[in-house]
Amino acid sequence: MHVIRTPNPNYDGTTHGVKFSNGGAVVEDEILRKILVNDYGYALEEEESKPEEPQVSVVKAPKPRKTAAKSSGK
Repeated sequence: MHVIRTPNPNYDGTTHGVKFSNGGAVVEDEILRKILVNDYGYALEEEESKPEEPQVSVVKAPKPRKTAAKSSGK
């Protein structure tokens, strides 16, 4: 998905079949994105990506320290 911004931040209308509100719209179609950016001069604000699965980091527990054997002194 792509966030497209018009030069007018107050624009509420339809351009090339895409509904804009407050100068912005989310476009999924790559061809429409190219038309709006290249032909109309609109800005590609950012690309939204699908939420990814959270990265889980694995932390190994430290190995227990070996203790010296106690001498019984007998």
